[in-house]
Amino acid sequence: LKKENLINKRVLEVLPKTESHWIDTYGKVAVTGEPASFENYSKEVQKWYSVHAYSPGKNKFAVIFNDITERKLAEEELRENQERMLNAQQVAKFGFFDWNIVTGELYWSDETYRHIGFKPNEIVPNYQVFQERVHPDDWDHVQEHIDAAIKDDIPYNIDFRFVHPSGKHCYVNVYGEATRDENGKAIRFFGTQIDITERKRVEEELESIFNLSVDMICIASMTHFIKVSPSFEKVLGYTEDELLRIPYIELIHPDDIQPTKDTLEEKLKKGEPAIGFHNRYRHKDGSYRWFEWMTKPILERGLLYAIARDITERKRAEEALKKKAQQIQKLLDAFPCFAMILKSDR
Repeated sequence: LKKENLINKRVLEVLPKTESHWIDTYGKVAVTGEPASFENYSKEVQKWYSVHAYSPGKNKFAVIFNDITERKLAEEELRENQERMLNAQQVAKFGFFDWNIVTGELYWSDETYRHIGFKPNEIVPNYQVFQERVHPDDWDHVQEHIDAAIKDDIPYNIDFRFVHPSGKHCYVNVYGEATRDENGKAIRFFGTQIDITERKRVEEELESIFNLSVDMICIASMTHFIKVSPSFEKVLGYTEDELLRIPYIELIHPDDIQPTKDTLEEKLKKGEPAIGFHNRYRHKDGSYRWFEWMTKPILERGLLYAIARDITERKRAEEALKKKAQQIQKLLDAFPCFAMILKSDR
């Protein structure tokens, strides 16, 4: 706007779409003589202004404008980013904290409040509240790791439980580290935490299935067991430590070693499941047990997930039937002519 286009003209002549609140405010300043300061957006020129209006004389007003559009746009962008961050934290159940070790001041994000069992800003966060809300069985573990992070600069990365005032438990995974002054003294401790309650619930359910299953469940590499269910110990007589230490190929019956290796090469190393594969494993007493396997490889992790069923009794029954059939066949072969076995009720 040029000066010569403004002098001796009304506002609405120059800017016909000017919102009424601008004119109303200036009119009030002119009539009352009371100054007014405010920030507002002008749709007419699509800019934000910081405005100071005052009255230099009766029924007059003067205005000082300061274009603050860039600042307002930056503030709006910051607000939107903060809102996105808060929404993302709530959806992901992701929080963070910042503890000033020197002053004792502690900051929690909104989601951290929720992890601990409070509404955002419901209480003033402090170390005592944090300690009170950590599950008593987990506190020594938590304190030990905090001390190690602060004293020895060891990264803090642990899982533990918060107990809400309602009694509900919340599992969290927390990562934190200390920042230090020029003398190496820890002055702040900050980090992130995420709610892993649902993950823990699923893990506990799977662990229960793992531990209570009659069938044998294991996780293995291509050479060793990594984890075995208690039923493995029961069926084979070895302790868990022994089963994890011994290469499992050493427990397999000599006649079954090559077929087992062939299955590993032909199927499992190609990512194909092996279902219904049979082999024999040596019991600690020297005897052998027949197993039937269902195995699924996870190639990207180099792991085998497997379920084995003890079919020793079934194999014995099959062998007994086979021997009985052979005996009967020998008897039949001994007759020079047709033989018939009759069942008599008398």
